[in-house]
This record gives sequence, structure tokens and C-alpha cells, in this order.
Amino acid sequence: MQIPFILAAILGAGLIAFLTLRRFESMAGKSVDELRAYLRSPEWMFYRNALKELVRRDEDIKAEILPILELVISESKSKRIAGWMILKEFYPALASRVADYKPVESPKVCREKLQNICLRSTLQTS
Repeated sequence: MQIPFILAAILGAGLIAFLTLRRFESMAGKSVDELRAYLRSPEWMFYRNALKELVRRDEDIKAEILPILELVISESKSKRIAGWMILKEFYPALASRVADYKPVESPKVCREKLQNICLRSTLQTS
């Protein structure tokens, strides 16, 4: 009697995985404005893919640093980890300036380590 439930769960998980994958892959069909809008949205799990597509199109991504810095100083450890990975991939020169940063440390410690960089980045994009 549990076989239909297990089958439904497997099909449901497969459908969710398929739809998520399609969303990740759909960045190529988005306009530059739509890609930049992702970076201003709360959908931080798509930031990397939006940045990757902007870079692929040879777009300047300097101004897109602010949402990434917000991730890196977030209260959420998973956001800090994701933000740090994105920072190292797309902004390696900036990441190298805080080589001692560890996203698993407390939010307070992370903010202190990134304070000078965040301030400079905010001033440069204003």
C-alpha cells in the first residue's frame, strides 16, 4: 500500500528537480535587464547563474557586487557561504583582500572582516 505513495514522492521530487533545473538553464533566454533584476531580487540562489550569463555576454558586472556583499555579511550561514563562493568566482581580486574570511564564522565576525571592503564598494558604486 505504500508503493503508490513512494511512487508519487519520487515523481514529485523529479518534477521539482526538473523545474528547478529548467529555471537555472533559462538564464540564456533572459534580457540583460532581467538578469540584473535577478540580482536585485530576494532570489539569491540564482545570483551566480545571472552573473555567469552576464559575463558570458561580456557585460560589466562591477555594479552587481552589492547584492553579493549583502550575502557575504548575511545572518544566514548558507547565504554567507553562497556569497563567498560567488565573490571568489566573479570578484577574485576583492575576495583575495579578505583571505582570512570564513563564512562559517559568526555573522558579527564576517561583517567585521568585510566592513572596509563593503564601505569602499558602496562608495565606488554610488
